[in-house]
Amino acid sequence: MIAKLMTELAKENSLISTLKSRSGDPQFQPILSYLPELIFQINKDGIFLDFYAAHPQLLAFPVESISGNTIGNLFAPALAEQAMKCIKESLQTQCEVVFEYTLDFDTGARYFEAKLIPEDAESVTAFIKDITEKKNIGLIALERNRLVEESEQKFRLLAENLPGAVYLCRNDENYSMLYLNDSVKEITGYSPQEFISAEINFPQLYHPDDKEHIYERVDDSLAKKVPFHIEYRLRNKSGDYRWIEEFGSGVFVGEELIYLEGYLQDITNRKETEKKILENNSALIKANKELDRFVYSASHDLRSPLTSLQGLVNLAARSTSAEDTEMLLKLMKERIDSLDKFIIDIATYAQNERLEVQEDNINLFNLITDCLDGIRYAEEAANVDFQILVPKDFQLTADQMRLKVVLNNLLSNAIKYGDRAKPHQFVKIEAKEMVTEYVISISDNGIGIEKQYQPNVFNMFYRASDKSKGSGLGLYIVKETIQKMNGAITLVSEFAKGSEFRISVPKKM
Repeated sequence: MIAKLMTELAKENSLISTLKSRSGDPQFQPILSYLPELIFQINKDGIFLDFYAAHPQLLAFPVESISGNTIGNLFAPALAEQAMKCIKESLQTQCEVVFEYTLDFDTGARYFEAKLIPEDAESVTAFIKDITEKKNIGLIALERNRLVEESEQKFRLLAENLPGAVYLCRNDENYSMLYLNDSVKEITGYSPQEFISAEINFPQLYHPDDKEHIYERVDDSLAKKVPFHIEYRLRNKSGDYRWIEEFGSGVFVGEELIYLEGYLQDITNRKETEKKILENNSALIKANKELDRFVYSASHDLRSPLTSLQGLVNLAARSTSAEDTEMLLKLMKERIDSLDKFIIDIATYAQNERLEVQEDNINLFNLITDCLDGIRYAEEAANVDFQILVPKDFQLTADQMRLKVVLNNLLSNAIKYGDRAKPHQFVKIEAKEMVTEYVISISDNGIGIEKQYQPNVFNMFYRASDKSKGSGLGLYIVKETIQKMNGAITLVSEFAKGSEFRISVPKKM
């Protein structure tokens, strides 16, 4: 893990280049003294790309023969085969791989431990440690104490040079902390001492939905003796949840787990950026699909009334009857009105997409009255009983322009699709204030919508009735406009009995 932390320390540069460039720096000497004796960078083909030799006497070949040479040329076939197998495993799993090997020197055989850590998909860094003394002495208890002490020393030394929070802890239920650097306070708001003295522990700060997942990932990695990488939410001292990325692993001596060590960093900004990218991608996919439908349908809906109008003009030019001419002019006006309505719908949709949502103080009764004044004198509204069951002082906060678009569309539809065969036609408007939202209901006893058509009524250019003369954009614009205000709309309808559209608008948009 110490080697892993060194790799993290030099993410933006080659670790070996960093060590070479700072080997003469007195302040860097304590770190150099704790490094493995040899470090190699090797690609997937077994070619040595670079190396750092703190103890060149442990090389079994001349220094000048390393760079550019291959494992097969420098080592015996059996050892070369073992090394290449481990390099392949490390690159494929992107995990640390450790193996031991022996080399013969004039002074006798020496034993080495090679720890391979993937740098990317093409190369690994090999940390080579001379373990001859350990092999020869064989005093397990003495070696255990030495390794633990050495691990702690190296860990503490490196931790102070890393960004983010570095920890050393026990593998108990609370992950009791033995060491934390000062960066933990920037992430959590709590000092290292508060964790070490057990005044607070990390599991207390885990998001409830993430806690079980964290335990499972850590336990699984420890059982397999592989590093773990987790992202989760952590509550800081101010009560806010922050996204955390954690890299960690167990510290083992033989088969015994001694500690957990690792590294935490706050990735909230990155998560928010990723979320925005996903939202933008979803919006772009939606926009592209809508554009395809729009181009196809708009070309038809624009062309159709123009073609019809052209035919009527030709007929009027040949007409010799004043009565026929008057009828043709009336038909022309209908086509022009249809085209005008379609253009208005397109403009409304574009305006909804482009403009920011405003928070206006609205008197709902006055807004409904204003909308009805624009449509109550239409031919279809002649026998409709408009029932405004809303208090005259009903106030709400919403985007007035968008809410008016929604009400105009729904009220116009209620009139347009009324049932003329019924002796008493009505359109009823109701509203009530809930704890977190306003609910507005518009119901009628018109022709209703058949059940099989209801799931599609809010789609672009969809017409559910053969009586539909509009653009097919109305209810689509209603849905998009309400969603822009973070609201929702639902439909309850029964064919031949009527429909009810229920709008909910949050008090805080």
